[in-house]
Amino acid sequence: MSLEHQVVEGAGSVKTTQETNGSRACGAGTCRKKPVYALGSIDVRFPDLGIEREFYYLASRMKADISTEEDVKYHVLRANPHLSREVCWVMQIEGTDTYILTPSGPSSLDDLIEGLYNDGNKEKYCNVVIGSKGPIAPAQACNGLTVPIVTVDCVYYFDLPSFVKGIPPRQEAANQGDFDRLALDMIRDKVMQMVDNTGEMDEHRALNYLVVRYDGLYRLLYDKSHESLLQEISVAPSRLSPVRKMLNVIFTFTHKKAGYKEKYYVRVDVSDKYPFLASKVAEYYDINGM
Repeated sequence: MSLEHQVVEGAGSVKTTQETNGSRACGAGTCRKKPVYALGSIDVRFPDLGIEREFYYLASRMKADISTEEDVKYHVLRANPHLSREVCWVMQIEGTDTYILTPSGPSSLDDLIEGLYNDGNKEKYCNVVIGSKGPIAPAQACNGLTVPIVTVDCVYYFDLPSFVKGIPPRQEAANQGDFDRLALDMIRDKVMQMVDNTGEMDEHRALNYLVVRYDGLYRLLYDKSHESLLQEISVAPSRLSPVRKMLNVIFTFTHKKAGYKEKYYVRVDVSDKYPFLASKVAEYYDINGM
């Protein structure tokens, strides 16, 4: 199977080419769960009126200084674990309800609660959800919301400015303001706003993994930014291993004055639920006819 996924000139244009019908998640009357590595935000819904009324009753009894709706959800559910097991957890991607989240254990539930926290500026926060995608939820599960269910094994939550300031290559940058701008643009605009990036396709899982786990990506972006512009991100299969599924994430830069192109790639192993770095960033050479 030949598959190539491209992001052309930013996050707004996505092309996917697949020469075969691909593999189906369901067959022979059964569905296998697909790994998910998604970036977005976490919210809650009330599956029925009784739970909603109980929630707002408990909220009215809170003595904490709560100023936003997100604060209310965070403090009430943190103080009332029994209710956190009754509400419906939802992941939003690009502002759209995308998954219903089911924690795989107590620690995952705690992480979902912490993922609700923000200081009133929801746009600067990011949640990373790693888990397994199952079937579409029945209408009665979440008050009519029918989206896929993801069993959550791991949740990361952070505010983007603090995350960027903690990237090690930033300390080496001559202009840390430029470094911050490039890093935030990559995460928030090119990846989180990428069309249909639900963290389910292997190509999206590889790219989502890189932006939250691989410091070398940001060193590359900063070093090349002085003379070049990032023109394209593409993802193509690697033929290196016959037994592992590896993808080459390719970054194409165009020189600002001379106009020539340079390509660099990072290889990511996406065979399992948890992607990992198979090779560090290196220059990429096209071999025509092969």
